[in-house]
Amino acid sequence: MESASTSGASDSADARWQRIVRSATSAFLRDGYSGAALDDIALAAGVSKATIYHYFNGKDDLFASVVTSNILRVIEGLESILDRGRSMDEVLSDYAVAYAERMAADVGEGNYYDLIRLLVETSFVHVETSRRCIAILQAKVGEPLQHYISDKIKSGELADRDPAFLTTRLLQLLFFTIQLVLAPTSRLPLEEYRRQAREGVRLFLDGARV
Repeated sequence: MESASTSGASDSADARWQRIVRSATSAFLRDGYSGAALDDIALAAGVSKATIYHYFNGKDDLFASVVTSNILRVIEGLESILDRGRSMDEVLSDYAVAYAERMAADVGEGNYYDLIRLLVETSFVHVETSRRCIAILQAKVGEPLQHYISDKIKSGELADRDPAFLTTRLLQLLFFTIQLVLAPTSRLPLEEYRRQAREGVRLFLDGARV
């Protein structure tokens, strides 16, 4: 049940939503989808279970909100780095480093890769959530980067190739899938991921320039 300190006029609907999502993020990352209990999430958030059902249509909907809201938070601001007024090498290097930093960002009691790993584990059951996440990443990461690369192809700075193909290859170089998603115990210091991000851009440009 909600106490006086977590209810009332000073506790806005948005604040309650945020508390529920934060508590759910920690619960899902700690216990997995199956192990996370709405009763425990409600207790940690300082709300009643009925309040959770007021904001979400059940555990599936709450899980989808956890994943999508954290993805949006982590990738916020990436598009602004794609500044047409600077050199392509500088822009893509800064973009890659920022991307790597966001991939290692804290999410709940884990990091972004823990969240992606959980999404991969549950994707066969929660197909719609996976589709929503892919749509967000495509709109917020893939499309702006593809537009930037397309402009560089038109200006002659990159070879005349399919911009969608080049964008996919660059993002694959930056995602460090094997090391962090499939082998989380092998995490390296953040500075090493920054170095790898810069190397990934150099490798990409070596193959994509005219």
